[in-house]
Amino acid sequence: MYEQIIKDLKKINPDLTLKSIDVYSRNIRIGFPEEISLLGLFTPFLDCGTKEEKQKIKELIKKYLKDSLEKIEDIDAIFDIECLKNENITYAYKKNPQKIYDLIFTKTTLIDVALAIMSYKITQINANDFYPDLNTFLQFIENCYCTMSQIFSLHNYTNLFDDFVITHKYPENYKKVLQITKDNLTRNKKEIEEIISELKKHQKHHNEIFKGRLKSAASVFKKIYIRNENPEDILDFVAIRIITTNIADCYSWLGIIYDLYNPRLSKFKDYIEHPKPNGYKSLHIVIDTNHGPVEFQIRTHNMNTFAEFGVAAHWKYKTKSNNKSLDKIKTDLNTLDPNFGQGYIFVFTPKRDIVLLDKESCAIDFAYAIHTDLGDHLEHAEINNIIQPLETKLKDNDLIKVYTDIKKGPARKWLDYCVTRKAKEKIAQTLKIIRTDNKNNKNNSVLQLSDKIQVAQCCNPFCDDEVGIYKNTKRKLILHKTACLDKNNLKYSYASDQLKNKFLLNKTIKIITNQKPSIIIEYLKTKFDLNDIELNDKNNTIVFNTNLQTKESFTKLKNNLQCEDFVDNVELI
Repeated sequence: MYEQIIKDLKKINPDLTLKSIDVYSRNIRIGFPEEISLLGLFTPFLDCGTKEEKQKIKELIKKYLKDSLEKIEDIDAIFDIECLKNENITYAYKKNPQKIYDLIFTKTTLIDVALAIMSYKITQINANDFYPDLNTFLQFIENCYCTMSQIFSLHNYTNLFDDFVITHKYPENYKKVLQITKDNLTRNKKEIEEIISELKKHQKHHNEIFKGRLKSAASVFKKIYIRNENPEDILDFVAIRIITTNIADCYSWLGIIYDLYNPRLSKFKDYIEHPKPNGYKSLHIVIDTNHGPVEFQIRTHNMNTFAEFGVAAHWKYKTKSNNKSLDKIKTDLNTLDPNFGQGYIFVFTPKRDIVLLDKESCAIDFAYAIHTDLGDHLEHAEINNIIQPLETKLKDNDLIKVYTDIKKGPARKWLDYCVTRKAKEKIAQTLKIIRTDNKNNKNNSVLQLSDKIQVAQCCNPFCDDEVGIYKNTKRKLILHKTACLDKNNLKYSYASDQLKNKFLLNKTIKIITNQKPSIIIEYLKTKFDLNDIELNDKNNTIVFNTNLQTKESFTKLKNNLQCEDFVDNVELI
């Protein structure tokens, strides 16, 4: 497929195709799967192509990667934001640049979209191709992609982005750092060769690798000018990496180093037993030599791949153990920006303020996003200065102006048009589609329904989900996600926040362990809030209840539990 796509791209623009090949080659070297690597082929055309060329690119996507069309549209939208051609984006950027940087994170809805764009940014840096200009390009690299690469633990990308930013923002200080780095590397070059030569005498496996790691100038800059460290206190200008077969060999090599050299025991760090939050694993120990300190980093081949390529390592080595770190990375992204991982569009108010909405939103969703009264009395809307039906789907960059009539109210059919949770709930409340309280007894009405209401196990909704109430054939009221009910064409009413908080807050969790639950339960109770605990030593399971408001809170709990070596899996039941 790659060869055929290249032929088609050359017909559109041969020069941009050269950049496409560079992006693709880098993705393959890192270990991205073919689909993501192919996605990178189209990034130069989306960034620099003409309107006609972009249209041809979308036709190629339909031909070769039809499932990636939405990703291509997101990448195209991100590049449109960065080029600042849209006057509303330009106005918002001048008013508050941080909002535009946040918007980039919000529009980076999928991990493969983020990786495709970052790989293309490296190509631009290597080619000195700064669009729309150096200063703007620099600001987006510093405020978006440096952070993004750190979250994904793509250390090679982080160093390249940091070097680029520091070189252009702090040229004089960077020159000083380069000299400090150069002096240290010259001092230790011969010593690295001597140490590696000595290590090879103790080599047990033919696939063990020994290599010297030279600290990047960007890393040295951060330590000196950001963390205010003295250059003499930096102990890892030079590091020796030992890459071996398994964890047992890592500790064997640690013993060999203790025998051969004079280690600083206070500088020993066991990141295998206690991994860093991003999943990084390795043994670190500093030794003293005649020329100064040298750090040893001892790790397995899989650990080294993760250290070099971060998330990309999960695709190169598709093992179940790596999924824990991948889930943690996704959680970090959601912590940085709660919208990350979801499909969003951005539109503008008449005052050119940015409003984020779910994809497929219409003017009704927009009105309720601004204010409930605006939605309740909505009469008609203008999209880009043209009156359009209220159900018209909005898209990125649309300018929306709504008109109200105090005599007007929401219509039931609006529920079929809008997609945002707020709009649907407010419409349902105004139309009194469901009531969980009454004027005489607001506090007890929900409690009176306790024996009639159940929570669906097929979708197990959370309080922040869009939830409907379905009455089954046994006249029981079942709380489902509305998506679940819609999928099965079932009629339902919308559940209020009061009802959801009453019945959806308490969740039952099952932990599957590789040790006897009775042995580890006391340790778990010191770290987590566990209620109504049930242990089963025969099946190695622990079942407990806990309050979880959102799906994100469950994901965080799951990730934290799975960081424990004795936890194999965590399930919501």
